[in-house]
Amino acid sequence: MTNEIKEKKFIVEKVVYYNSQKLWGVIGLSPVDSLGDIEFELLNMYGSISACGSFPKPFEGAEVIISGDIIVNPQYGKQISVKSLTIAQDTSSKEGVINYLAKGEIEGIGIQLAEKIYETFGDDTIEIVTNQTDRLLEVYGIGKKTVKKVKESLTFLKTHEPTIKYLTKIGISYRTIMKLIEEFGDETVSIIQANPYEILDVSKELTFKQVDDIYLKAGGNPTGSLRLKIAFLYLLKQQAMMEGSTGCVRSSLSRKFYSLLDISGSEDYFGDTMEELEQEKKVVLGGGLYVYYKEYLDIEREIAEKVKSLEKSYMPSKKIKEDIVEEEIGNFPYTLNEQQKKAVHDCLNTNVAVLSGPAGSGKSSITKALYRIYSRCGFNVVLLSPTAKAARRLEECTGGEARTIHKFLKMTKDGDSHLYEDYIKDTVLIIDEASMMDIILFNNLLKGATMSTRVLLVGDNNQLPSVQAGNVLGDTIDSENVHVSLLTDIMRQQENSSIIKYCSMINNGKVFEPVEKEDFLYEEFGTADELKEKFLPLYKAEVKAVGLNEVQVIAPYKKGEIGMNNLNTILQKEMNAKGKEALEGYKVGDKVRHTQNNYKKDVFNGETGVILSYDSEEDIMLVDYGDRLVPYNRLDVAELTLSYASTVHASQGSEYKVVFVILDDTSVNSFLHIRRLLYTAVSRGKSKVYILTKPYLVDKCIENNSYRPRITKLKDFLQEV
Repeated sequence: MTNEIKEKKFIVEKVVYYNSQKLWGVIGLSPVDSLGDIEFELLNMYGSISACGSFPKPFEGAEVIISGDIIVNPQYGKQISVKSLTIAQDTSSKEGVINYLAKGEIEGIGIQLAEKIYETFGDDTIEIVTNQTDRLLEVYGIGKKTVKKVKESLTFLKTHEPTIKYLTKIGISYRTIMKLIEEFGDETVSIIQANPYEILDVSKELTFKQVDDIYLKAGGNPTGSLRLKIAFLYLLKQQAMMEGSTGCVRSSLSRKFYSLLDISGSEDYFGDTMEELEQEKKVVLGGGLYVYYKEYLDIEREIAEKVKSLEKSYMPSKKIKEDIVEEEIGNFPYTLNEQQKKAVHDCLNTNVAVLSGPAGSGKSSITKALYRIYSRCGFNVVLLSPTAKAARRLEECTGGEARTIHKFLKMTKDGDSHLYEDYIKDTVLIIDEASMMDIILFNNLLKGATMSTRVLLVGDNNQLPSVQAGNVLGDTIDSENVHVSLLTDIMRQQENSSIIKYCSMINNGKVFEPVEKEDFLYEEFGTADELKEKFLPLYKAEVKAVGLNEVQVIAPYKKGEIGMNNLNTILQKEMNAKGKEALEGYKVGDKVRHTQNNYKKDVFNGETGVILSYDSEEDIMLVDYGDRLVPYNRLDVAELTLSYASTVHASQGSEYKVVFVILDDTSVNSFLHIRRLLYTAVSRGKSKVYILTKPYLVDKCIENNSYRPRITKLKDFLQEV
C-alpha cells in the first residue's frame, strides 16, 4: 500500500486552521480522483480527508492539486503531509474560477475583484483574463492600473512558466520561487539542479531539511563532501545565531550534525568535515572545546582592532570647552551627584567610552547633556539606535535627530554597507540601547571611523543582549580595556516611581509580594481564564486613555495559553472585531510588527505600525509606521505579525506609557523565566506597569539569575596588546 500521494486533485471542503505568517495550515478535503485502497483509511470522523503542511491558503471550494506523504497523527489519525499544493485552473465551476484568480499566481486580483470579473464574463473568465486582458476594463471598479499589473504578472508568469512548474513540482513555495527567480533569473533551474543548497542563501523560508530533501531526491550522495560541509556550516551559523554567539560547543554541534543528516557516526564524518573546513579557513577551532564561525570571528577581531586604534590615535580638531560643560551640568532639572558628574567628564575625555546603568540612574539625562555639549563645541554628533522606536525615543530625550543604524549605514539586502567613506572630521557616534547591537552592525559603523571619530556606547548591561550574533556591550565592559562610566545611584526625582523601585528590586534579586500602586500593579491568578478576565478590561481602558501605540503587552513565550500568539488573537478579536478584512487574516486598524529587514521597502525588523488601509482592487495593504506608509502585497505580507502583544526581545529598545507583562506557565520553555528577561520587560514602562501572572512566576524569575553565557571572542581580542 502506498504511503505517498502524487499530484491528486481534491476539493477544499474546509480550512480548519491557517497561520498566515508561517503559511502553515490544516484543511479538510474530498478527492476528485480516486485514491485507491488508501482513500477509506484516510477518511476522518467528518467524512473528509485531513491535510496539513506549508502551502498558500486556499479558499473553501477550491480545486487543488496535492502531492505529499501519508502520516499518522497520534491524535487525529492518518493525514496527508503536504509537499506541494497548487490551485487548479478549474473552469468548470464559479468557485474554481474565483479561487484560481484570487489565490493563484496572478498579481492584482483579490477575492472581491475575482467575483466581479466572474459576474461579468462567466465561464469565459479565464480566457479573457489571460488572453484578452484589456477587456477587464469592462468590469466596474477595475482601472488601467489594475489591468497593467495583471498584464505584467501574466508576462512574468509566461516567461518563467517552465521554471515555476519545475520548482513547484519539487515542493518549493511560490514565494520562494519568486525570490529565486529574482536572484538567479533564467539560470534558476540549472543552479538548483547543480547545487540546491544555494536556496538557503536566498530564502529563510526553507529549512535545511527541505532543501536537503530536494538534493537527495535528485540523487545526491548522502555522505558526499558538498552535503557534509553545507550541513556543518549551516548548523554552526544557525546554532551561533540562535544563541547569539560566534561559536558553538563542539560536542553539541557533533550530535546535531549526525541527527540532522541522519547518518551513522561510525565514521568520523564530523571531525573530517571540520578539518576540511578549517583548511578552507571557514571555521576556527578553539582549544578542543569550541568551534567558531570564522566570518563572525573575523568581525569581532576587526571591531577590537578598530576600537584600540581609535583609543590610541585620536586627533581632534575641536576642543571640549569647560565653560559649556559646566553650563550644561547646571542646566539639569536636578542636581547631579558626584558619580553622575564624573560620568559626564569621563565620557567627554575618552575617545571610546561606555555609559551604562539601570533604569532610573540618569543615563538618558546624561546622554542629552553630552549631546548638547558636543554639539555646542562644534562636533558632528550622530545619534543612533538599533531600532526605530528607540531612535524616536532618543530624539525625544536629546532634542536632536536620531536614526536607526541600518538607515544611517544605508545597508543593502546583503547586509553590507554602502557607507565605507570616512566620516566627516570630529564625528561623535552616540549609540543608544547598545546592548541590542550585534557585531555586524557595530563593525559596519566602525568602518567609516577616522582618527578624529569618537564612539560612545549607551546601554543597560542588565537587559537582554542582541538577538543576532555577539555581545558587544557586555564584552566591551568586561574587557576592562575601554573606559566605562557605570551609574549605580537612582536619581532623586525617580525615588517616588514604583516602576523604578521594582525594576531596581528585580535587578538586585529582591523578591516582593503582589502589590497595587498608582503606577504599578502586580497580581497573581490561579488560572489563565481568571487572568484574562482581569486583563482585558484594564487593557481596553488603557488604550482608550493613552492610545493603541502607547500600550504594549509583553510575554516571554510565543506559545502557551496566554503566550504572545494567543494574546494577539484574543486582542485582535476584542479590539478590532469590526475592522475591514485585509490580507491573510489581517484587518484595517490592526497593530502589526515587521519581522525581518527589508531593504527595498526601507522597513526593518522590529518596527511597529498600524494597518491604515486595504485596496481590494490593487490587493495592497498599507501600514502606517508613523513617518512613512509601506505597501504589502500577498507575497510580502508574511513579513508581518500582529503586535498587540510581543516577546520581550521584540519590545527591547522601546518604551511605552503602559506595559502589561503577562507570565504564563503552560509553555514547556521554562528556561525563559529569568531575572534579566523580567527586568527588561518591566523597564519598558514609562507611566504604568501591570504584572499579571500565574502564581510564583515572578519569584521564580527574580531568583533565577542564570543566563547562558555567549561564546564570543570580542572581550579576548580587546584585551590583546
